[in-house]
Amino acid sequence: MQQSQLILGLSNRKKLTQIEKISRPTLSHKFKLFFDHPISPEKLWLILPPKISSNQDDWVYGTDGKFLHRDGVFLLHRDVTHGENLYWSFWRSESYLAFATDLKQLTELIISTNGSFPTGAISDWKGAIVTAVAMYFGAILHQRCLTHVDRMIKRLLPENSPISATRNLRQIAIRLISINDMEG
Repeated sequence: MQQSQLILGLSNRKKLTQIEKISRPTLSHKFKLFFDHPISPEKLWLILPPKISSNQDDWVYGTDGKFLHRDGVFLLHRDVTHGENLYWSFWRSESYLAFATDLKQLTELIISTNGSFPTGAISDWKGAIVTAVAMYFGAILHQRCLTHVDRMIKRLLPENSPISATRNLRQIAIRLISINDMEG
């Protein structure tokens, strides 16, 4: 089995099921050992240290949570610039305590490897995240995630609204989030 491809991010579950000619439940069963006893972020830093620990390039921190229904939330902390996961944890909710605890651990890992702190942050702008980022990374630029902005636009400004102003505002908002330079 090509488990290393999934672990290293060179493949995904769907591709592995096709390569190995097995079903997704069988693949999940083969990976159950890893899910029952996941490797900790601290151990992974020892085995595969992230790029931020070996160079002093500027990088941007990103975070989000994946809700797992009644099981709580999986929090992921990333180096968006280099596309690396830096830290993860499981909590009951996306609370300040959860983010503060994770960022305390993450900053300790960064300091212990002589890594550099981020020059910016990207998140969904929940108050707990904004506060924890400011507490542990200082007054860095903090941008709202454009995927979350896009999702909010589509939810609050319906495409088929009977009000023409709403439809026009939706089009303006969608164009605004696709701007990627000063020329627009």
